[in-house]
Amino acid sequence: MTKANQANPWLLFEGGALAKHKVLQVFLIDASPADISPPLGMYQHTRPSRDDVLKLLHTIDAKLPQDERRGSDRLARSCDKNWPELEAAINQARELNSSSPAPPRDQRDVLEELVVTTREIAAAVAQLSWSVPLSAGLTHLPAATVWPEPAGPENFDPGLKNELMKLVELQMAALARKRRGS
Repeated sequence: MTKANQANPWLLFEGGALAKHKVLQVFLIDASPADISPPLGMYQHTRPSRDDVLKLLHTIDAKLPQDERRGSDRLARSCDKNWPELEAAINQARELNSSSPAPPRDQRDVLEELVVTTREIAAAVAQLSWSVPLSAGLTHLPAATVWPEPAGPENFDPGLKNELMKLVELQMAALARKRRGS
């Protein structure tokens, strides 16, 4: 996927069809995960690097029946062998797309998406808090659990990011207080 083609109807149609089978993995050519709008932005992404491609191969291998799996060593050798050809194809795709770059996502759109996602996370944590007994010791989820990657592109307004992180912290604290009954 590129920044320029992420909103193409055919891509969204095919992505929706694959998502029904829970096998959607978005391969990014010239975009970061923060550049991709929902609905495709909600799925796992693979960056065009050897390490990410190897992770993707491991993910695919893990979905195979046990007797058909390739194993870590074989996947690594195959990735090493084929990486130069794949990298050349990725670079060619980048060159084709560089003539018509898409504008960066509007910060307001990114902020709205983050607020909605934060609320969904808070609702999920609230639901979880009702199903986990207090004796389990769960008072909050570590930030890495709910936000494993940076929230936005490198030029994301730091003040906006700080405000959003404060919102997440406040929501998590409110949920913890609610669980304690205070």
